[in-house]
Amino acid sequence: MPRGRNKNIVRRQYKNAGSKIKSAHWSKHVEEGVKRPGPKKRHVVYQESIDEVLKSPFLDVWRTGNEIADQATKKVSKYWTPISVYVVSNYIRVYVKEGKILKRKPNTISNYEYKRV
Repeated sequence: MPRGRNKNIVRRQYKNAGSKIKSAHWSKHVEEGVKRPGPKKRHVVYQESIDEVLKSPFLDVWRTGNEIADQATKKVSKYWTPISVYVVSNYIRVYVKEGKILKRKPNTISNYEYKRV
């Protein structure tokens, strides 16, 4: 019997089997303008769903961050974490700075409300 480290021949053959090149199709460089293979990343899907809500007639009246988050979560997979108010406020901050969305705080207790210009 071998002594010291595990010198099982079958296990060693299995470890050394296969190619030594460790590259996959999706790790290779993709040219500009070509769609990457595989599913989109989570933050990209979240941003697209929030953008859809912001461009819809849903924001013609004043809406809270919770209402926007609920609408955006409907467009996301049910197996993912629901979109929170904090994520919505982070994405909307850019639009508020550009002047595309109005922001107000009706009371000191309630959350911010948003409306499309």
